Amino acid sequence: MDSEPQTLDEYLKWVLKERKVSMTALARSAGLSKQAVYTYMQGSRPTLDSCRKLAFYLNESWGKIIGLAYRDVDGKQLQSLIEMYLEMDEQTRHTTEDIMQALVRQAERKRERRT
Repeated sequence: MDSEPQTLDEYLKWVLKERKVSMTALARSAGLSKQAVYTYMQGSRPTLDSCRKLAFYLNESWGKIIGLAYRDVDGKQLQSLIEMYLEMDEQTRHTTEDIMQALVRQAERKRERRT
C-alpha cells in the first residue's frame, strides 16, 4: 500500500498481506469469528471489545484501532462509546488490562527470541 491505511478495513487488508496471515488465522488469534473479521474488512464497524481484541493481537494501540474503525464518527459519539467501556466495573477493567499487558510482554519476548 502506497499510503497509510485510513480505515480499519484498509488496515486489516494491509495486515493480512504484509504479515502473510489468513483471515481465519487473524480471527482465531484475535478471538473473533471469521465472519466478524470478514464484515470488518467489508467496512462494518466492530464493537469496542472487538477493537480491543484486534489491537491486542495486532500489537497496536487500542486508540489506533478505534480511530480507524470509527474515523467517520463524530468526536462526541466516539467519546460516548469509549465512556461506555470505561463504565465497566473497575475490577473487571483492571483485570482485563493487566492480563493484556502480561500477554503483550510475553508476545514481545517471543518476538525478540525469533530475531
